[in-house]
Amino acid sequence: MINKMTKLLLKTSYFLLVILFMVGFTHQAQAISVSIGDPKEVYDLWNNIRDQATTEYNLLQQEIKAGTATTDTRYNTIIALIHQLDSLSAKFDELTKLQDKNILTVQYPNGGETFECGKDYTITWKTKIAENPLGIDELTNPTFGIYLSAIDEFGGSYIYKNIVNNLTNKNNTYNWSVPCDIRAGSYKIRIVGNPESKITNFEDSSNASFKITTGIPDATIDSISADKSNIISGKTINMSWSGSNVKEYRLYFGTEFGTGVSMNGKSVAAQSISMGLQTSASFEYINISDSPKKVYVMLEAYGSHEDRDSSKQIEITISPSN
Repeated sequence: MINKMTKLLLKTSYFLLVILFMVGFTHQAQAISVSIGDPKEVYDLWNNIRDQATTEYNLLQQEIKAGTATTDTRYNTIIALIHQLDSLSAKFDELTKLQDKNILTVQYPNGGETFECGKDYTITWKTKIAENPLGIDELTNPTFGIYLSAIDEFGGSYIYKNIVNNLTNKNNTYNWSVPCDIRAGSYKIRIVGNPESKITNFEDSSNASFKITTGIPDATIDSISADKSNIISGKTINMSWSGSNVKEYRLYFGTEFGTGVSMNGKSVAAQSISMGLQTSASFEYINISDSPKKVYVMLEAYGSHEDRDSSKQIEITISPSN
């Protein structure tokens, strides 16, 4: 039977339960055993149990007001839920402390090296794994994701290629055969511990960039030209271009408002059109405005290892037909 003191406490204020929850998230009781290894999952479970306790508390208050609370069952359920909140709080604290102690450091390549495509290189790193009193498998048997980060023209980096994922290697090494289908340039190695996990997400990148050479000539544009630079709307221009070590040519047509470009009756305005290895084509230019307009044509040449040259472009002036 619920005693009079309990009834009085439960009637006083809804804030009593809030205070109990606050205590439940700070005390280190061990009422239940939690095997979850992810702080986010622990936090979500804590919220779910809090919602259950809130529901039970509201039902208990209703029963007390109606005079139908004849046993201590619901009250004991609330207390048990608060004990679970205590244990989840302790688990959360342990997991976040462990996460802060994990250290991963890339050792090779760490800057200044040169890799040649088609050759093998051993990527190495070192780790300092936190103590594992909770027996989390991700700490006992960590996995690694290794990524190739490209350096852009502004000195920033972005993930360019996923080298390997879910790698299990307690020696902290990986033998990488550099493919020849990537472009020559500057890169860094980025290694992420347990990339699919939130609890042991420790990572590092090369301190400085290293170079990858392909030994394959880059695609280059030699020229692009048109038989006219000024035409009347509705007329055709013949264009031709050339390059070296090219796998694919693409043309991009940038147009001003009121203009259009078509090839074989199909609009290609404001589009990048693949021309394959074709080196000439005819295009019809349209200007529906009442003043001369320009169309800008840029040629892009792509090579066999993701290299690209877009150094050449021309402009065409289109006059209204009337």
